[in-house]
Amino acid sequence: ILHRMMKERIDELLTGDADDVVGRVRRLLRATVTTRRSSIDDAATTLRISTRTLKRRLAAAGTTFQQLRDDVQFELACQLLRNTTIPTGQIASIVGYSESSAFNRAFRRWAGVPPAEWRHR
Repeated sequence: ILHRMMKERIDELLTGDADDVVGRVRRLLRATVTTRRSSIDDAATTLRISTRTLKRRLAAAGTTFQQLRDDVQFELACQLLRNTTIPTGQIASIVGYSESSAFNRAFRRWAGVPPAEWRHR
């Protein structure tokens, strides 16, 4: 147990503080959100830390992996809605949703209005 705790502490020191990990996860999510390889396990592997350590660091920064993924998906969806004429069903797929209805619910939760209405504002 002590060995594992020491290893995790060394990993923390080598990879930076909690705020830095938030930025690194955001950059990683921006690069992977369209490929659907944006799970917390994939992120932890890419960042060369354990999933548990990643969760702990994100919590220390006052966020979660899901919150960061939602933020990145929302930012990308807004960019696509604002700057393109791509149908919302395709945007749903681009930002990682297999069902446009799930994307519409998520977007309404994020923005307070459905994506089509947001686009026309």
